[in-house]
Amino acid sequence: MIRRTFFSDPDPMEPSRSHSPFAGAIWMMVAGLCFAAVNSLSQYVSFKLGLPSTQVAFHQYLIALVCLLPWLVRHGLRQSLQTRQLRLHLLRVLLAVIGIQFWLWALAVPIPIWQGIALLMTSPLFATLGSALLLKEQVSR
Repeated sequence: MIRRTFFSDPDPMEPSRSHSPFAGAIWMMVAGLCFAAVNSLSQYVSFKLGLPSTQVAFHQYLIALVCLLPWLVRHGLRQSLQTRQLRLHLLRVLLAVIGIQFWLWALAVPIPIWQGIALLMTSPLFATLGSALLLKEQVSR
């Protein structure tokens, strides 16, 4: 049996014994807590401390880059960024940056976090409508 490290790619033919629905639920709760902490901290530093939302976004991107560096080093920057759909990826990044800027700007205004999250939770509905209207996908109940 081969021992795997944290950054090794799993064998797609080998069933995973280390993942369970319980572990998935725990990771979802951890992710939710992290998002809540980041949103609260973003609102605090932008509204209470007067940091511009663009600077908050810059620091978020910097922290994300630092967290991704081990993965990028392991797989190589060139291989990690290789794509056949460069224009679509650049469009996706542009839209994500715009969305994050608006979100952080809304937290700086401040819009109450509960109200922002409630609006954010409607995004699957709009994604479904958009996939039906723009991409002509079949949407059922």
